[in-house]
This record gives sequence, C-alpha cells and structure tokens, in this order.
Amino acid sequence: MKVRVWNGDQSECLGIGDYDEDVAVYFIHMPDGSLRSISNAEQEPTPDMIPEGAQVIKSDDNPKIVLENGEVVYGCQTWWHPLEREAEIINKLAEVVNEQTIPEWLEKPNESFSGRKPQELLEKGEFSPFLAMIYQLRSGEPSS
Repeated sequence: MKVRVWNGDQSECLGIGDYDEDVAVYFIHMPDGSLRSISNAEQEPTPDMIPEGAQVIKSDDNPKIVLENGEVVYGCQTWWHPLEREAEIINKLAEVVNEQTIPEWLEKPNESFSGRKPQELLEKGEFSPFLAMIYQLRSGEPSS
C-alpha cells in the first residue's frame, strides 16, 4: 500500500513510500516519561544506549515503511496515511461540487481551513475538516 509520510512533528514531508509489513520495534522509555527510538527501531538498543533510569519497551506489529528513496521509517516515528485515503476524499468532494473546480480550489488558501490551502491539509492527513464540509454540503446544514 502506498502511503504519504511526515516527520514526527509534521513539519516536513518525508515522501511517498510503501507500507512494507508490520514488525516488532523497540522504544527507550526515558526517566522523564518521553519515548525514544534509534533509527533502526527493529534493532534492540544495546545497554550503552540506554540512559540510567530508562527502560526498553518492545512493541509488536508496528508499520515498517520503505520510502521511494530507499530510506526505512517506522510508523511509531512518523505520521503517515494511505494515499488512497486522499483520493477517497477528492471523490467524495466531487459528489457535492463541480469536479473541474477542485484542483484550483485545493491550491487556494481557505478561511474554512484557518487560511491554509486545502491541499496542505489533505497531504498531512487532516481529513476531518473535509468530511465535515462534505457533510454540511450534503445535508444543507450551515457551517458554524
């Protein structure tokens, strides 16, 4: 399955990749309560990598994603969503508005999305505002 991947704080799109498989990964539970992992999260950290007071946690069934550039990232380290979900939103939108206007609309800042371009929200996987808008258009309910 093709996915779009963003870094942990969603400030940078890492690209498109393939959801490869679910794998076991390791986290380091830090004394301050935060979680860390090494780049290859499938590799169990060695004792010298674990700060005093921290502990290693193993988590099964974590998405392993291979980006188009060959880099491997893990679902626990990134934000990601299936590309097909973006297409589903566009198809739902085309059911309630003129399909030919969608490409231009996606690129214009929109007050309904706090001045952001709809395309930016779509790529970041922020689908709820689209679904709410589609619901309002279908139902005739005014937006709040």
